[in-house]
Amino acid sequence: MLSKMLIHGLIAAFLVGAAASVYAAAFAPSQGLMALAQLEDE
Repeated sequence: MLSKMLIHGLIAAFLVGAAASVYAAAFAPSQGLMALAQLEDE
């Protein structure tokens, strides 16, 4: 019983980590471009 909960917890943590990494990969470049654009304006 406990091992099944542990495995489900690991799977959930893996999925959350994968989703966060995909989100960061999609979001970080746009943030970097925005920061560059702000630097260009100054």
